Amino acid sequence: MRNVLVLGLVAITLVGMALPATAQDETADDEPRNFETYLSEAHSWGSLGIHVGPDFVAIDWSGITLGENASSDLRHLADGAISGDKDGQVDESELDDFTFGLSAIFQNTFGKFANNHAFSGFVLIDQAEAQGVEVTGVDADGLTGDVDQGGLVTVGIQLRIAFPNVDDYRDVHTVRFDLGSYFIQEGNEEEADRLAGDLTLTVDGADGWTIDGASVNPQCAADSFQDGRLVFEGDDVACFTGHDGVLLSFAINGDGQREKNFLPGFEAAFVALALVGVVALRRRL
Repeated sequence: MRNVLVLGLVAITLVGMALPATAQDETADDEPRNFETYLSEAHSWGSLGIHVGPDFVAIDWSGITLGENASSDLRHLADGAISGDKDGQVDESELDDFTFGLSAIFQNTFGKFANNHAFSGFVLIDQAEAQGVEVTGVDADGLTGDVDQGGLVTVGIQLRIAFPNVDDYRDVHTVRFDLGSYFIQEGNEEEADRLAGDLTLTVDGADGWTIDGASVNPQCAADSFQDGRLVFEGDDVACFTGHDGVLLSFAINGDGQREKNFLPGFEAAFVALALVGVVALRRRL
C-alpha cells in the first residue's frame, strides 16, 4: 500500500526531518529522537481518500495520530515559528502560522516532485502525466498549549494533482497508479506491512464521476470494490506488493467537464454563418 501513498508519506517524512533538530535542541532527552521514533509511536495512520476526476486527483489524508514525543516536538516548532516569540505556549494564532508555513514547505517540495523525471508516470490519466501538485490544506489538532505537555496530536494534509493535458470533453477516462517500479524494485516491499498499519485507503470518483467496477485491475483490487468505491485496509497490503506490472488501474465514467456544444467542432463555423446571415438581413431591410 505504501506505493499508492507516496505523496502523503513524503509529507510525514518532511515533518520527521524537521523534528529531530528541535527535539535535540529543545528537550532534555538523553537520546535525540528521529523519524523512526515518531513512526514507532504513531497511534493511527488514519484514513486516506483519493478522489479522481477527469483532469485531477485529489488526496485527503486525515486522522494521522502521532505520539507524545512528536506532539511535544511539533509544539516547540510552532511556538513563535513566525513571530519569534518563544514563550513556551502555542496559541491559535501561532498554530495558524505554523500550518501555513508547513503548507509552503510542502508546496515547494511537491512542486519539485512534480517536475522530477524519477516520478514521471506514477499516476496517469488517459496516459497523460501530472503537471503540478497543489497543497490545498494542512491541519493539526492538539498542538495548542504548553510545549512540554503530553498528549497526542492529529494531523492531516490535502493535495490536488493536476492533469491539464487530458481531454476533459470525454465521458470515460482511464486511470493508472504505478509506483511499483520505483518502490518495490528498491527493496521496500518488506516495509509495506509495517507502514500500512491501521490505514484505510478509499479510492473513488470525484463529484459526477464513478469508478467502473468491471475495469478495475488487478483482481485483488477488484475484490475490494464496494458501493462504487475501492476500499483497502492494512491487511490488503499484499495486493500492492505481491505482483508485477501495473499497481492499480480503472476507468471512471461521467459527464465531460466542459459544456457539450451542438455540432461539436463546427461551433466557429456556425457562429460565422450566423453573423453573415444577420449582415445580409440588415442590408435587405
